[in-house]
Amino acid sequence: MEAIDHPSAQPVPPAAVSRILSRFSRTELEGFVAVAIDLMDVADDDPDLEDDDPAGGNVEDEGEREEGD
Repeated sequence: MEAIDHPSAQPVPPAAVSRILSRFSRTELEGFVAVAIDLMDVADDDPDLEDDDPAGGNVEDEGEREEGD
């Protein structure tokens, strides 16, 4: 999934993010984050895919190692 490239898109100030997040409980935020991650996984067809880890981040993937190995 690619980022939206819109001329008016600018980073949101941290204070604004904090103000919005403070309206919700931790449980509500956890639920939202879980759903958002699930939607991204559906969009890219690989639940273990990370931008900085093309192999998928699963230690069972060929060539992957756990930290400390």
